[in-house]
Formats: sequence, structure tokens, C-alpha cells
Amino acid sequence: MGLMWFMALVGICGLAVDSTDGLRNQTGLQATADASALAAAIDLPDNSAAVATAVSYSVVNMATESNGNVLDAADVTIGLWDPVNRTLDTGAPLPDAVMVTVHRSTSNSNALPTNFLRIAGFQSWNVTARAVAQRFTPKCLKDGLVAAGIVDISSNNGFINQICVHGQQGVEMQNHNNYESGVTVSMPDPGTQLTIPTGGMESNPGLPAALRENILHPRDVKHVDEIIAKLRDPSLDADYYK
Repeated sequence: MGLMWFMALVGICGLAVDSTDGLRNQTGLQATADASALAAAIDLPDNSAAVATAVSYSVVNMATESNGNVLDAADVTIGLWDPVNRTLDTGAPLPDAVMVTVHRSTSNSNALPTNFLRIAGFQSWNVTARAVAQRFTPKCLKDGLVAAGIVDISSNNGFINQICVHGQQGVEMQNHNNYESGVTVSMPDPGTQLTIPTGGMESNPGLPAALRENILHPRDVKHVDEIIAKLRDPSLDADYYK
């Protein structure tokens, strides 16, 4: 009878202690997956840098000394996120999302050991967590006139259809440009970075309503040479498109 009560007590303690430990590690793995995916998405479209960042963040969040290797490079998947079907197209030329799967499992040689349940023959838990982070691309970067430096606009232009004009170091323009409702002209500090001739506000209809304070980092400008080379030779295997 004492042995039966002992086994029952071990089972109850195992369910209480080991299950709680499993849930605690599940929470830690999920936080690690979230952080790794978010950090990696920032490095897109540089796939190699994104994978390296994801792995490094997993080590920062869950040290290998106590958790083993929770994330391998093979468990970092990069592709184009489909929000409708919630799938990742890994063959897309311009990926925008990173999927990270972290493990504490037997197959990964770092399964979470149990305490009380091992007496009953249950040696370890297999715990897995997954996260997907999509890189946000502002509308201005998709349809607009954007520069990491200064956008210099001449005279007598018309801007329509909610197009965006952004200069990270400012915008310069001459007179007689027309800005339709919905168009935006932005820069980090319009008060100091907008350069217009005397009377420019009056001679550029719609400009006051179009002005915005905004900060953008158009990373694609770093790949202009690769983009031009790819356009000239479609068969070229440019790093930017990998």
C-alpha cells in the first residue's frame, strides 16, 4: 500500500512540477523564436545576414550552456508571406518574412529532462516553438520618389494618385509644382530640410497639405548596381535576388 501511494505521489508531483517546467520552457522558447524572427526580418533582403542574426539572437535569449543549441540555420526559413493562406513562399525573389522554429527535443539532442516523471520512465519533454515575422514595407517605398539623400524637383510637375515623395536628407523644389490631395512630401524635419524658393508655398499648390514628417531607410539603394546589372542581364545570378 505504501508503494502504491508513493507511485501515486510521484505521478502527481511529476504532473505538477515537470508539466510546469515544460510550460515555462515553452514560454521561453516562444519568446526566443519571436525575438529571433523579428531581428532577422530587419536584415532582409540579405538572406545570409538574416539567418546569422536569427541564430545569434537565439543564443542570446537561451544560452547553449543550459539549453543546448535551440536553433540551427536550417530551421530559419525565408520567403514571401501570404497573409490570406498564412504560408511562406520560399521561392519568391524578394522575400519579406522570416520563419524561425526553435527546439528542445530529442532529435536536437537537447530534450528538456524531467524530474519526478523519470521515476515512472518518462525521461524528457520535446518542446518546440515557432514564430513568423514579416518586414513592414511602408507604402512610400512601394510607390514613390524616394531617396536616401535629397530629392531635387524641378518646376512644372504634377503629382497625383497618392504618390509619395521622400528625401531622407531633405527635399528641394522649384515653383509651379502641383500636389493632388493624398500626395505626401516627407522628410525627417520639414522645418529645416525643405528647400523652396521665396513664395514657394503659394506657387506649389497642395504642398502645405502634402508635407509630412517621416523617417525612412530605403535599403534597396544599397543594391542599385545589382538591380541595374540584373535588368541588363536577366540570367545574372545577383546576390540581391537570392
